[in-house]
Amino acid sequence: MRAVRVVRFGEPEDLVVTEVPVAAAGPGEVLIEVHACGVNFPDLLVARGEYQILAPLPFSPGKEVAGIVRSLGEGVTSLAPGQRVAAQMENGGYAEQVVVSAGITPGTASRPSPSTGRRSSTRSAARPARS
Repeated sequence: MRAVRVVRFGEPEDLVVTEVPVAAAGPGEVLIEVHACGVNFPDLLVARGEYQILAPLPFSPGKEVAGIVRSLGEGVTSLAPGQRVAAQMENGGYAEQVVVSAGITPGTASRPSPSTGRRSSTRSAARPARS
């Protein structure tokens, strides 16, 4: 699968798209096909190496996604394959698929939206900062 990766710290222009192995959902985890991911100020700090929590290089940034559950790890009963979800994670959202703990996957992303009757993946992945 394709993923945007930080291979060396720098500016957003230094991020690279590369092929990475597809992960499998382990016990208590969910594999999500990412339809949209949030792009926020903390992601800029991560790319620059200035954020307080950094993964070892190389890694994919991205702290929030919305998409479809593709598979469930052992013991996950609160979600189902094909279900629309939104999730937050420390890193990894800038990829075609991401594995997250089922415990941090906040249910369905189906709040009403005037255009479709369901909240879109793009809107679900965006969590705007408010002052």
